[in-house]
Amino acid sequence: MNSTALNTGTDAPNLDDAIREGLSRKEARRLALRTAEAIAAMHARGEVHGDLTPRSILLARAGGVSIVAAGAPQPALYRMRYVSPEAARREAPGPGADVFALSLIIRELIEGIPARRGTGDELAMEAIDGRVSVPHGLEGELVSLAALAASPHPENRPKASAFAAALKGQSQFKGFSRQDWLIIGAAVAAIVMLAIMLRESTRERARSTQQFEDARAAFEGFLGGIYPELDRVEVIAPLAEAGKRALASMETMLEEERGPRDRLLLARTLLWNGEAERVQGNDAEAKALFERAVERAEALDDPNEAAVILLAAETALGDLAVGRREFVPAARHYSSAIAVGQTQLKERPGSKETRIAFARALMGYGELRMSSGPSSAEQARGYFARARGVLADESLNGEVVDRDALEIQVRLNRLEANIAVLEGNPVLAIQKLRQHVAGAEQLVEMDPGRPHLRQALAQGASVLGNLERTTGRLTDAAESQRKAVEGWRLLRAMEPSEIRWRRQWARSTRDLASLLADIGEWQEAALLHDTSLADMSMLLDTGQLPATADLELGEQLLDSAEGLHAAGDLQAARQRIQEARGRIGPVVSSVRSENLWRRLKARADVIGAELALSEGNFQAAETLALKFLKEVEALSAEGRERSVRLERARALLVTSAVRAMKGEAEIAKSARERALGIADELIREDPGFVPAYVLQARTLFFLGEDAMAAEVLAKLEDMGYRGLDLGSVRAATAALRD
Repeated sequence: MNSTALNTGTDAPNLDDAIREGLSRKEARRLALRTAEAIAAMHARGEVHGDLTPRSILLARAGGVSIVAAGAPQPALYRMRYVSPEAARREAPGPGADVFALSLIIRELIEGIPARRGTGDELAMEAIDGRVSVPHGLEGELVSLAALAASPHPENRPKASAFAAALKGQSQFKGFSRQDWLIIGAAVAAIVMLAIMLRESTRERARSTQQFEDARAAFEGFLGGIYPELDRVEVIAPLAEAGKRALASMETMLEEERGPRDRLLLARTLLWNGEAERVQGNDAEAKALFERAVERAEALDDPNEAAVILLAAETALGDLAVGRREFVPAARHYSSAIAVGQTQLKERPGSKETRIAFARALMGYGELRMSSGPSSAEQARGYFARARGVLADESLNGEVVDRDALEIQVRLNRLEANIAVLEGNPVLAIQKLRQHVAGAEQLVEMDPGRPHLRQALAQGASVLGNLERTTGRLTDAAESQRKAVEGWRLLRAMEPSEIRWRRQWARSTRDLASLLADIGEWQEAALLHDTSLADMSMLLDTGQLPATADLELGEQLLDSAEGLHAAGDLQAARQRIQEARGRIGPVVSSVRSENLWRRLKARADVIGAELALSEGNFQAAETLALKFLKEVEALSAEGRERSVRLERARALLVTSAVRAMKGEAEIAKSARERALGIADELIREDPGFVPAYVLQARTLFFLGEDAMAAEVLAKLEDMGYRGLDLGSVRAATAALRD
């Protein structure tokens, strides 16, 4: 064991340095083990440190660690990240204080960020109360040990040797008795129930004053403080059960015996339990609890406390109603919450908690209005602006950005981007989406273990990339799409059993591959297509995706074929088209998929016709092009879709080339002019539509308008497009002109 204790020098690098430089998971666990062993050895000698931080753990050259003697200079705020509650109260520290700090140091090594973060006041309060955030990076027995280590009572904390054994994979954990602390499961740290909550009553009591006081102690000392973290808990069932027990105990007190404090506590506990049920997906139970919380809050003496509960409960009821598509009740609940928030902020500045709850109500109502259609966009924007105004409070702009406020701002940016898209303002939409992505990245950095934050980042980056692509910002689009691909990849790694993450990753990878083909990065594009197609094929062939996903796979195979054709790999492109035809199938798989099936069949003919032309097989090229032009008539309303019109123009170019080879110059010219007309029409409709410019350039070359074609290519180059080379197009079309 390369671990020693109590070193008086501080020149060597320490754990804080290592964490800031970045550690692999393997190295983090190794250093965590060495640290736990060093502290266990110190305790075995009867020594207590009492002031442990990552900076007091030095890295030894032989791969071990040593501990700096207590009293070494360290910033007070930094020290408060790791101090136990008894040490924060200036009580003499024992081994339990070191174990409390050890648990937080191990978490920081493995998770890469401190378990406690915030301003000086926030850190001081957390230190005194013994609160830490929910862990997301620990696994197995370490989760339970971290929870027990955060107990407010040092005697209930495990030994440092238990952490060392867990890190070695040699379990010493024997579980907890009913008289011990309630460990609330994977990903919940610093949440230990008071033992008195689990104590069985030894006698019947007509008036359970003692039970009520026990429940009060549990709620005020433990449950209430975790309320903001409920949606971040991965395994919530034990915690929810503790909340139910607390509520049941509180309800045993007779109504006439309750004072103002008791009534407030009951309302808060109803709200707490409602949120716990909502997080678990038990919407009916959550609705009943929120409604009872509203009733209790309306009868409270303290208007400020009542406002906080009413805002949270009414907003939650609105969210639940939206989930059930009951929009009239949803509007009523949001309106009630907004009325409470307006009154509260008009009469007094309002706490941070009140402002956050009010902003959520405004955002929820604005989103509901937005769902009514473009005509309500202005109203929705007004509610979003009011929500931003509520958040623009000095109390929310400290040294560290408030996480709850930032989450709301991130969501507001996405909603405002949606409005901009509805109103046809892509420039504003891109601006808002970039703000959304930047904020989501900041949230992920603050709390990397929460899948829904990574999902918000990946979705936002994907939408941003697609919008940048359609507006001709190809380089920016590729950068955004890379962020999306990485986001979905990390979600796949975090939750490997979630098929939706793999499917989203495959779709995003496909979008990135198509973009890279546009900017001339054909080799990487082909590799990404291959990787995505292999994964999707495996999921489909093993029955993990619905049969309709065949069409999705067929569409990507056609994307890949186009990229390979552009790169000059005609044989591979031909193989991709054949694979696509196999996936698309000879018959439609469902009525709902019929139009997509017809469009993909037609698109395969267009790509096949272009490929046959490149191979010099003019008869096959014309046959496929004419087949497409006939099939497009069966697409009904979809025949006016942008993609169908684009492919129609491509088919016209193929037929024009064949006619030119046969000496039918006038027919060829007419077909090219019709293709050029379609390209011009598409560009007028959407000046950022890159494929229309590509079509326009190719058609102008066919018509012999080299100078005009070169101007279009220059415009494409400004957009970042590199998928059409001037020299190669000239060479390919020279022999086909009349």
